[in-house]
Amino acid sequence: MNADREPFPPETLGVAIAAFLGWKVDRRPGSHADAVMRLAPEGHEQSLLSAVKEAIARSDAVRLSDEVWAGTEYGNRLKAALHAQQPDLTDEAVGALASRLAYLQFN
Repeated sequence: MNADREPFPPETLGVAIAAFLGWKVDRRPGSHADAVMRLAPEGHEQSLLSAVKEAIARSDAVRLSDEVWAGTEYGNRLKAALHAQQPDLTDEAVGALASRLAYLQFN
């Protein structure tokens, strides 16, 4: 996170990432900024939204080999790659990001 922004607890960021993407709510990943705004501490709405977008951008930048996508265990390999890249993220955040990347890969 940028030094000029207050870092958010991993749980807060994880819930915000899942809410932004609509994980476990929508059939496809979305961009629900309003959901993040409702979760943010007062006065930190834009900072939390920026932190969510930064985590998504970092997940988009992860290099995934064809082997990650092979077979039925791709979800576990994808989550492991994302967790290695952003170890401070919660399982909920990693799951939401992995679901988004899988959706983008296969749709």
